[in-house]
Parts: sequence; C-alpha cells; structure tokens
Amino acid sequence: MPVFHLFPKPEGLADPNWQATVLKVRCWVEADDEAQARQRIAYATAIAVEHEPGRPVRTSPWKNGELTECVEDVQPPGQIGYGVIYTEEGRTITIK
Repeated sequence: MPVFHLFPKPEGLADPNWQATVLKVRCWVEADDEAQARQRIAYATAIAVEHEPGRPVRTSPWKNGELTECVEDVQPPGQIGYGVIYTEEGRTITIK
C-alpha cells in the first residue's frame, strides 16, 4: 500500500483551522490514495473546537490542500504500518 507524506504549508499555519487538530507537524500514513490519506489523518487527530457565532466552523487542515501538502513517499523514514500515523518527532498515533 502506498505511503503518503503530509505536512503543513508554512503560509497556512496561521489559519484558525489548525485549532481543530492535535497534529501540527509532518507525518506519514499508509493509504490507497491522497484523499484517503488526508481523511485518515483528519479523523485520527481531530479535536472539538468551540464555534464562534458568525465565523466559519473550523475543520481539520489536513483535508485542505491550501493549508497542507500531501505527496506519495517512495522512501518513507522507516517502516510505516497500516493503521498508524508516524510523525517527524518519532511519535505514533493509532488510527481507530
């Protein structure tokens, strides 16, 4: 299964949607395609954010191509297993 490398775009880090995720660093995940990679990371790292009346609802930046980059990685850093997100810090997050 392909491995995808996702990372924040520097110009997008000030966007308020970053409040809707616990993950704000580079990461890798196995997925069938880019859409599935983005969705798996978004769901596994989502946190609830209080909605401010009159403002757009915050959603995971990992789904947004303007805020994050997602590319297939043919030489990921180490063995990436299915069901786990690996971060640049060496941390793992289990996808439930």
